[in-house]
Amino acid sequence: MNDYDNFFLPVTDVNKAKDFFNTVLGLPMKFDFSERGMVAFTVGNQEPALIVKDVHTFPDAIQTIWFVVDDVNRDYQRLKERGVRFLSEPFLIPTGLAVEFTDPFGNRLGITDYSVTQSTVHHDAHYTACCGLFCHDCIPSNFALFSALEQLETLLAALHFSDYARLKAQTNETLKSYPTFLQVLHEIKELRCKAPCQEGGGKPDCAIKHCAERQHYAGCWECPDVSHCELLAPLREFHGETIDHNLAMIRRYGRDNWSDKRGRHYRWP
Repeated sequence: MNDYDNFFLPVTDVNKAKDFFNTVLGLPMKFDFSERGMVAFTVGNQEPALIVKDVHTFPDAIQTIWFVVDDVNRDYQRLKERGVRFLSEPFLIPTGLAVEFTDPFGNRLGITDYSVTQSTVHHDAHYTACCGLFCHDCIPSNFALFSALEQLETLLAALHFSDYARLKAQTNETLKSYPTFLQVLHEIKELRCKAPCQEGGGKPDCAIKHCAERQHYAGCWECPDVSHCELLAPLREFHGETIDHNLAMIRRYGRDNWSDKRGRHYRWP
């Protein structure tokens, strides 16, 4: 481990946290992603930041320390062989890979590398799918969700909750559906996308991606027939006007500088 990366603290009110750490303690804000449930503060001239995480967005958030390593995949395998209990497989973040684990006392730690930054892959381009959607907005790429599911599944198994539910079902009709709940939990976990579209993520049989590859396009925004493309019809129905809006923004501003102009990923707020 080469250095500290960031320090994470759970909060129940992001605005109140900003007031306390910025106004009261006087820590400058490094970035403000309040809409995504995170705000970072700079401490002195240090690169590691103090990052608060909204528990409404990250329900499993607890106090966590991340460290910088050269290669997350390599250290993940090495530490796993030594018995370290990881909370998930390594996952992508804008700067590279990261993964979290617990020490023998229940404290949460994490390791991250800067493989994306070091390979000069831009954040926007990295998360821009062939269809014009921004991978980071998609529920199947939401790390907090799948980390919470993994922890829930592990805890339920450790508690032998299936046995408990079977006994309680004698007086609680709803718990008779506990096996169905486990099936639903498994199916939700199967939705997880482990990498952005540009890194081989998404559906393996994605017709849109295969079409772009055949035409040697980086994405649909390069196709002159995109406005009449039947392959995009299901996405247009699901995401509304966002598909055509995003494609227009990518054409206008380029794949490296368009994400702050993207449309709403889902139709609901």
